[in-house]
Amino acid sequence: MNSLATASDDRSSFIPSRPLLAPGLRNDQRLNLLDHGGLRIATWNVLTLNFPGAKTLLAMELKRFRISIAGITETHLVGNGTDPIGEGYHLLWSGQTTTRRNGVGLVLDNKSIKCLLSFTPVSDRIANARLSHKQGKMTVLVCYAPTNEADDEAKETFYSALANELSKISPHDIVILLGDMNATVSDNHDLWRQVIGPVIPDPLNDKGLRLLQLCSMHNLVITNTLFARKDIHKYTWYSNDGRTKKMIDYIIVSQRWRSSISNCRTYRSAEIGNTDHRLVVANMRLRLQAQRSQPRPTKIDVSRLSDQEIRSKYAIDVSNRFDALLPFESSEDAWISFKKNVLESATANIGRAKRAKKAWVQFDTLDVIEQRRKARLLGDMPTYRRLNGVRNKLIQRDKKLFVERKANELEGAAMKGDVGSLYKHLRDLTSDKAPSVASVVSADGQPLSDEAAQVSRWKDHFSSLLNADAVAQTDQELARLAASTQEVPSNEPETSFTTAEIHSALKRLKNNKAAGVCGVSAELLKYAGPAMLLWLQMLFPWCGAQNGSRRTGDLA
Repeated sequence: MNSLATASDDRSSFIPSRPLLAPGLRNDQRLNLLDHGGLRIATWNVLTLNFPGAKTLLAMELKRFRISIAGITETHLVGNGTDPIGEGYHLLWSGQTTTRRNGVGLVLDNKSIKCLLSFTPVSDRIANARLSHKQGKMTVLVCYAPTNEADDEAKETFYSALANELSKISPHDIVILLGDMNATVSDNHDLWRQVIGPVIPDPLNDKGLRLLQLCSMHNLVITNTLFARKDIHKYTWYSNDGRTKKMIDYIIVSQRWRSSISNCRTYRSAEIGNTDHRLVVANMRLRLQAQRSQPRPTKIDVSRLSDQEIRSKYAIDVSNRFDALLPFESSEDAWISFKKNVLESATANIGRAKRAKKAWVQFDTLDVIEQRRKARLLGDMPTYRRLNGVRNKLIQRDKKLFVERKANELEGAAMKGDVGSLYKHLRDLTSDKAPSVASVVSADGQPLSDEAAQVSRWKDHFSSLLNADAVAQTDQELARLAASTQEVPSNEPETSFTTAEIHSALKRLKNNKAAGVCGVSAELLKYAGPAMLLWLQMLFPWCGAQNGSRRTGDLA
């Protein structure tokens, strides 16, 4: 059993330690640490996400507080994986394989997930994520420590596993540790000057000493203790007795980046389920900046081409653009002009595809959630508890109505034979179940979390795959094959395909397929009218001149 799995209480239900690569990764996306706009990070013990609408409510609260990165503890989710939870957020979680105990998760918004390099579910108490920024890399650890009632062995196991993870982090990375540590730290500021600040509301306990020692060993600072606040903005956990309160949820960062934190406090108004913990938020002088090597392709709503009037307008516009074309000096100029004009015409006459998905939580449910939040802030606990049942019933009602509405839409699409709409509605019902992502392992089966090592492993894999002995040919055979197919390219473009050949090839293209990086889908070619045939006829000779050959079979 690997050391990363030893932080769980139930050793029979450990998940394997394997890196998950989150969707949306782009290596040219970088965090900008020098920007003054700021990045809001948070940690929250939610007690459980195992109730209807929990993930949606979590996303709504994080959006309300403009959180970009949040560490979530006690998720009570089984296994590990990724999950889009709405409102522009994605949940990555790590839990036990069979029982709904403990569990940690990391929530990233749409901007920050593009900077995600890897996510490693270590155990049901620890998860590790690595993100890129303009100055280097940043590692985020989400932790859920054993409670005071746990035995010393469980506590020692957890801190050993956490220390093991911290020791693996590159010394150049910014380290951010988020989570419920179930520990109160020391009020001896002189002894732990590099670890804590002057704000210490609780006396030290045994786990607090372990936490301070861990932070001291790995050059970390507890940001909750750096800023003087009212007591209501310090404490992160409130007991059911209404009197006991402590600061046990922490945002911890590298000492070197201590000055990056401009604020850290709790927010009492954050509301989800029956959690007795408060949301802890810190501001960093950090901004997510998406720098793409190329713009995202324009996605056209090709389903609107079923309207004959829209199709006619599109074909006329393409014809007008073709008539105004000038001669081109190269195949690159011809292709750029073709793609630009087709997409501009499609955008103007057909329109872009809408990506937004309607929320299924209704307004009266949101009103009850807001009333419950206000009742807790006013100390009206009877109303607060009463509205809990009302909220749960309304969420179940909303989910049922949403599923029924989608079922009716599915049935209607199936009866009309509209396969595109059928699968679209199916995706709406199942999009919150993201597929698990396979790990990248070395040749001896060890998981690889480093990006360079993963790229090298893929290179070795395809090198061995594409150089199999079964397809080996002699040098003489390869030379003979090359000589038989080689043609001398002409300086002039070759005779083009006929419009009949082009029309026949376009008819064989299937609808409702991905457009590719160019953004020009099959429907945009097929329904653009006779002018498109002439345009393609003009474009293909350039390709023939570049390749030195033309085969009618290549057209399709």
